[in-house]
Amino acid sequence: MYHPLPSAPAAAPAPAAAPAPATTATPTPRTNPYPGGFTEYQSVRWHARIAQRSRAYHAYRRAWEDYPAARHVASMPLCLDLETTNFCNLKCTMCWRTSAIADGTFDALQHMPWDLYTSLIDQCEGDVPSLKLNYYGEPLMDLRLMDRIVYAKRHGLLDVQLNTNATLLTHDRAQRLLDTGIDGVFFSVDGHTAETFNAIRVGASFEKVLDNIEGFVTLRDQGHYNTVTRVNFVCTPENESEWPGYLAFWHERVDAVGMAPVKPSWGGDGHERTIVPDWSCAMPWQRMIISPTGVVTPCCEDNLRQYVLGDAHHTTLHDMWHGAKLTALREAHARCAYHEIALCRGCALPHMG
Repeated sequence: MYHPLPSAPAAAPAPAAAPAPATTATPTPRTNPYPGGFTEYQSVRWHARIAQRSRAYHAYRRAWEDYPAARHVASMPLCLDLETTNFCNLKCTMCWRTSAIADGTFDALQHMPWDLYTSLIDQCEGDVPSLKLNYYGEPLMDLRLMDRIVYAKRHGLLDVQLNTNATLLTHDRAQRLLDTGIDGVFFSVDGHTAETFNAIRVGASFEKVLDNIEGFVTLRDQGHYNTVTRVNFVCTPENESEWPGYLAFWHERVDAVGMAPVKPSWGGDGHERTIVPDWSCAMPWQRMIISPTGVVTPCCEDNLRQYVLGDAHHTTLHDMWHGAKLTALREAHARCAYHEIALCRGCALPHMG
């Protein structure tokens, strides 16, 4: 069972609420406390579902914003991003994985061993509220995905979520995924027409993905599951003209719509950038990223693993979270001197909002 966070006051009990009906009201954006210009349009359905969650969940969500602002280091991260597989069945044009596969710099393809995964989840119990089950891989290619979600939920993680391209989300997989008790499923859909979508998400079928998402939502609603859904749109020159129609279409069909500008490059890629005064990143107070082999890094921008915190086979999550390398990174960001860290100096996020 997850223990409520010590410095976040408990929320008032949330009233039970049935999922709200679709609304035709103009979506109102909410910009998340996350760098990179990500904007989320949350429907009344999203808020109705979130309102039914526990006091501990609401405390964790307040801490997501409050801890970075206060420079408060919790006993453990608020979220672990576990890449249980780095296999993917698509070659999306804007994805770093696609270019890394092409130039031979991507890791060997593999799934996270079960014993490593369970060891990590065991360390999370009671201290880590959130788990995200992907990074650059497609989680539905992990044959033990459902077992992993069930294991995490049984060990008290409050917010287990994943991003998927939805190409493999058959009726059977959708039902099994909902039955695990997963809290959030977020779909990557980067176009509002078949021509644009298929050109960007190479290897996917626009019609099949739409059918799979709508089938998942139908099963969710018929079974009265409380899983929240969102579609994510990476805005590129090829699809930006489709954004207004995309937002209007999906706002009626899923619980939230997210949009982020495409990243021009990634942290640690050798780009020299101007320093943005008074900028700091929230991630050093929020999360850690763990590869299928157990390599741990501090943020989702360190694709090249320029700032490795340790190996989860040999060092505990607690020790890495409080270790010298992450402490030094936080200290630089606390002074808005992120540029003192080579990885951060090359990062595009300070320039993206």
